[in-house]
Amino acid sequence: MKNKLISIIFLLLGITLIVAGIFREEAEVVIEKATKICMECIGIG
Repeated sequence: MKNKLISIIFLLLGITLIVAGIFREEAEVVIEKATKICMECIGIG
């Protein structure tokens, strides 16, 4: 029972932080950085 409660708390915390990041428009920044890193890895950027 205790493990299930902890799992639910962490799940809700994760969802909350994801939603907060979306509202702060951080998802766009993450995608831009990921694209840049990927391009550098394959030698294009």
